[in-house]
Amino acid sequence: MPRTDARERDLRRLLQRFHLHSVDPTPDFEAAARICRQCRQNGVTPRGILDRPIAAVAWRNNATLFAYDIDLHRVAIIVGICIDLASHRDRSPPPTTTTEEQRAYPMRSVVMAHLQ
Repeated sequence: MPRTDARERDLRRLLQRFHLHSVDPTPDFEAAARICRQCRQNGVTPRGILDRPIAAVAWRNNATLFAYDIDLHRVAIIVGICIDLASHRDRSPPPTTTTEEQRAYPMRSVVMAHLQ
Protein backbone atom coordinates (compact mmCIF):
# COMPACT_ATOMS: atom_id res chain seq x y z
CA MET A 1 0.00 0.00 0.00
CA PRO A 2 1.55 3.35 -1.01
CA ARG A 3 2.30 5.97 1.61
CA THR A 4 -0.10 8.87 1.24
CA ASP A 5 -1.36 11.76 3.37
CA ALA A 6 -4.70 10.00 3.74
CA ARG A 7 -3.01 6.81 4.96
CA GLU A 8 -0.97 8.83 7.44
CA ARG A 9 -4.17 10.44 8.82
CA ASP A 10 -5.84 7.03 9.09
CA LEU A 11 -2.84 5.60 10.93
CA ARG A 12 -2.68 8.58 13.31
CA ARG A 13 -6.41 8.20 14.06
CA LEU A 14 -5.91 4.49 14.74
CA LEU A 15 -2.95 5.14 17.05
CA GLN A 16 -4.93 7.65 19.10
CA ARG A 17 -7.02 4.74 20.38
CA PHE A 18 -4.04 3.34 22.32
CA HIS A 19 -1.81 4.46 25.14
CA LEU A 20 1.59 4.90 23.49
CA HIS A 21 4.65 4.77 25.70
CA SER A 22 7.57 7.12 25.25
CA VAL A 23 11.29 6.58 25.64
CA ASP A 24 12.95 7.48 28.93
CA PRO A 25 16.46 7.94 27.51
CA THR A 26 18.81 6.83 30.29
CA PRO A 27 17.04 3.72 31.62
CA ASP A 28 15.72 2.64 28.23
CA PHE A 29 19.05 2.88 26.41
CA GLU A 30 20.80 1.10 29.29
CA ALA A 31 18.11 -1.61 29.12
CA ALA A 32 18.53 -1.74 25.33
CA ALA A 33 22.23 -2.56 25.81
CA ARG A 34 21.34 -5.30 28.32
CA ILE A 35 18.72 -6.66 25.90
CA CYS A 36 21.32 -6.79 23.14
CA ARG A 37 23.74 -8.74 25.37
CA GLN A 38 20.98 -11.11 26.50
CA CYS A 39 19.94 -11.76 22.89
CA ARG A 40 23.50 -12.44 21.77
CA GLN A 41 23.97 -14.85 24.69
CA ASN A 42 20.94 -16.71 23.30
CA GLY A 43 22.22 -16.75 19.73
CA VAL A 44 20.12 -13.87 18.37
CA THR A 45 21.69 -10.67 17.06
CA PRO A 46 19.09 -7.87 16.90
CA ARG A 47 19.63 -6.32 13.46
CA GLY A 48 17.32 -3.31 13.66
CA ILE A 49 18.88 -0.44 15.56
CA LEU A 50 15.45 0.56 16.92
CA ASP A 51 14.41 -2.95 17.99
CA ARG A 52 16.33 -2.80 21.27
CA PRO A 53 14.97 0.56 22.50
CA ILE A 54 11.44 -0.46 21.45
CA ALA A 55 11.81 -3.71 23.41
CA ALA A 56 13.22 -1.78 26.39
CA VAL A 57 10.20 0.55 26.47
CA ALA A 58 7.80 -2.40 26.24
CA TRP A 59 9.66 -4.28 28.98
CA ARG A 60 9.85 -1.26 31.34
CA ASN A 61 6.12 -0.62 30.99
CA ASN A 62 5.09 -4.29 31.02
CA ALA A 63 3.32 -3.46 27.77
CA THR A 64 2.12 -5.64 24.94
CA LEU A 65 4.22 -5.26 21.80
CA PHE A 66 2.48 -4.74 18.47
CA ALA A 67 5.08 -5.28 15.75
CA TYR A 68 5.29 -6.65 12.23
CA ASP A 69 8.95 -7.59 12.41
CA ILE A 70 10.42 -11.08 12.87
CA ASP A 71 13.63 -9.79 14.49
CA LEU A 72 11.68 -7.83 17.09
CA HIS A 73 9.57 -10.93 17.77
CA ARG A 74 12.74 -12.92 18.49
CA VAL A 75 13.97 -10.21 20.86
CA ALA A 76 10.59 -10.15 22.64
CA ILE A 77 10.61 -13.90 23.18
CA ILE A 78 14.11 -13.86 24.67
CA VAL A 79 13.34 -10.91 26.95
CA GLY A 80 9.85 -12.13 27.86
CA ILE A 81 7.74 -9.36 26.34
CA CYS A 82 4.13 -10.17 25.44
CA ILE A 83 3.42 -9.88 21.70
CA ASP A 84 -0.08 -8.98 20.54
CA LEU A 85 -1.63 -11.78 18.49
CA ALA A 86 -2.70 -9.35 15.75
CA SER A 87 0.95 -8.70 14.90
CA HIS A 88 1.81 -12.32 14.02
CA ARG A 89 2.54 -13.53 10.53
CA ASP A 90 2.83 -17.11 9.34
CA ARG A 91 6.63 -16.91 9.74
CA SER A 92 6.42 -15.42 13.23
CA PRO A 93 7.32 -17.38 16.33
CA PRO A 94 4.51 -18.45 18.66
CA PRO A 95 3.16 -15.88 21.13
CA THR A 96 4.79 -15.52 24.51
CA THR A 97 2.80 -16.22 27.62
CA THR A 98 0.64 -13.40 28.93
CA THR A 99 -0.37 -12.31 32.39
CA GLU A 100 -3.99 -12.43 33.55
CA GLU A 101 -4.22 -8.63 33.20
CA GLN A 102 -2.88 -8.71 29.64
CA ARG A 103 -5.47 -11.35 28.71
CA ALA A 104 -8.23 -9.25 30.26
CA TYR A 105 -7.07 -5.99 28.63
CA PRO A 106 -4.93 -7.07 25.67
CA MET A 107 -4.84 -3.68 23.91
CA ARG A 108 -4.86 -1.33 26.91
CA SER A 109 -1.12 -0.73 26.82
CA VAL A 110 0.70 -1.22 23.55
CA VAL A 111 4.08 -0.33 22.14
CA MET A 112 3.72 0.15 18.40
CA ALA A 113 6.75 -0.69 16.32
CA HIS A 114 7.82 -0.67 12.69
CA LEU A 115 4.72 0.92 11.26
CA GLN A 116 4.94 1.24 7.52
